[in-house]
Amino acid sequence: MDTKANSYRRHHTSLIAKTPILGGVEIEVFPTDSFVSTSLRIDIINKLIHIYMSVTNTAPDLQGFHLEAVTLTPDSAASVLNSVPLRTKVVRLGANVNGVTDFTVLPALASVPDGHQITIIAGAANSELRTPATSAEEINSEDCDGTKEALLTATNIYTVTKIDNTIGWMLEGRTAIGAYETAIVPD
Repeated sequence: MDTKANSYRRHHTSLIAKTPILGGVEIEVFPTDSFVSTSLRIDIINKLIHIYMSVTNTAPDLQGFHLEAVTLTPDSAASVLNSVPLRTKVVRLGANVNGVTDFTVLPALASVPDGHQITIIAGAANSELRTPATSAEEINSEDCDGTKEALLTATNIYTVTKIDNTIGWMLEGRTAIGAYETAIVPD
């Protein structure tokens, strides 16, 4: 590796984590000091990963930034059609397959970082929200892996926030006119 690239990385970036994932490695690179990353290039040459990052000390321009909603279909059995994919930030619920007892499944707590938030736009009919089967993971301090479920009221907007792997998910809802729902207690 050339000396200029080594010097640049040594002074301007810090490799924080290298985590194995399916078929590869997920790498988190964070700038040091007050610098903000604006571009990142990863090359794999002879089975070695080379990371090049340019930085500036100004925030990146996020004008026009848009998160596309993933549409899921609540159903009476867990599948890829009603399970929130990893790294998803916005979910829109389509029509229930069977009825108001159909559900959507959150990602496993261990698969997302603490503080991860998911916005759920409820569909035209009530449905339920669960954690993965037999996980013993909680929503609002209740085990929601099938024993209990959290109600998602039709047309309301929900925010689900991972607190940590022990406490679980916090769920809060708002009506279409912006009023907060009362505390959601899964049953």
